[in-house]
Amino acid sequence: MLPYFSFDKVQEKGIKADAEDFLLSTQAALNYYHQQNTLGVFDSVYLMGSDSLTPMRASSLGGPTQENEPHLLEMYAALGAIGFLSNHVRGYPMVARDSSNRVKWEDLPYTAGFALLKERVDELARFAFAYLSAYYPMLEDINAKGKGYRAPWYVNFFQRKGVDLKSALDAELNQVKTYCESFLQWLANVEFSISHNNADNQGNLINYLPFARVVKDDAGKQVIRLKSSPEFDTAAFTNLLHPLQEEKAKAMTGLWRRLSESSPKMPNAEGVGVFMNALYRECKSVRPNEHAT
Repeated sequence: MLPYFSFDKVQEKGIKADAEDFLLSTQAALNYYHQQNTLGVFDSVYLMGSDSLTPMRASSLGGPTQENEPHLLEMYAALGAIGFLSNHVRGYPMVARDSSNRVKWEDLPYTAGFALLKERVDELARFAFAYLSAYYPMLEDINAKGKGYRAPWYVNFFQRKGVDLKSALDAELNQVKTYCESFLQWLANVEFSISHNNADNQGNLINYLPFARVVKDDAGKQVIRLKSSPEFDTAAFTNLLHPLQEEKAKAMTGLWRRLSESSPKMPNAEGVGVFMNALYRECKSVRPNEHAT
């Protein structure tokens, strides 16, 4: 990984890096590797960096206090690993993007094609969005106030299956909530890492404005924060990735209806997993061009 982020000087004592030395150190290291032919022992070499260094929120010697925000280049690295393991590419694979000031899904290197990558990310994004904005809050409300008939899917997947809602909220349901929050936070940060010089969403990969916002932390630096569930813009449920399409304002209503009409389809499974499978399946079936009613 070549330089792609910067940070303020670390005030703590000890062996530490200095972002101002990154480029010079990288040049010296690559020159050394070239002269020694050190890279010749590898089947493939991937060099990834950015000419625009993203400022990190915190500076630290490392360890638990170093919490770097996710970055697009790390996504490229993961896709590079997938490509290597899938095809065992040899040499120096190269990738380019169509525009110098924008990143599109077509620019991402994925062995099975960018369309499939985008589809899979979109499915999980919709699942996380729906779960946090509608389904987890309703389960909490039913646990507090009862009246489970307000959500027919609750009757089908929880009440009739004998699932202990309180125990599930303390365990699996809360764990899925934590995962969904982390995933949406990651998506928003990936987008923000591309356009960190401007707080507005720049329309690259992720449309994070329906579920996240840019705020300033205690040090006055811009960071991404998830919105609370009532603040999610549910009309954008089918528009979480760029390029944006015509909004289907009733898509979330259609999802609720389909899930309520659905029945458990995992005969050998039980508990919360059956509901999660059904919710993900219904989120997966939604497409931006679907005319939900």
